[in-house]
Amino acid sequence: MMRKILIGLFLCLTMLGLFPKDVYCFEPDPNRWEYVGGIQSDVGVFFDKETIEIQRRSYLNNVKVWICYADPNSRMYKYHYIILDMAERMIGLQGVVIRSYDGEVIESDSVTYVTYDRIVPNSIGETLYLYIKKKYNL
Repeated sequence: MMRKILIGLFLCLTMLGLFPKDVYCFEPDPNRWEYVGGIQSDVGVFFDKETIEIQRRSYLNNVKVWICYADPNSRMYKYHYIILDMAERMIGLQGVVIRSYDGEVIESDSVTYVTYDRIVPNSIGETLYLYIKKKYNL
């Protein structure tokens, strides 16, 4: 009887949000998706190690990579195909795919010509930039 009461209490507290949530809401394949950081303590950000493309040139290092925002509040995965200009500290968005937890594609879009923006300090973009720069010695 006491066990049922404790389980019920735990479930009530969890539903009320009194226990901290996991940083991410799905269990990615660690051989493919690597955790980079979180946004607002409950949206996990991962990058796809399997599809990352690193273009190394003497004057330029570009990185093309899919990143995933795993959002438990909206119950969606938001995939962004981005290009990082490592020399200029700039980021560009080339494609977006939004999927439900069930895998259904809700929306997708891509652009032919990428517009780059400066990476904002203390942003998830900077976290990703610094993480990839260190991991791949760029």
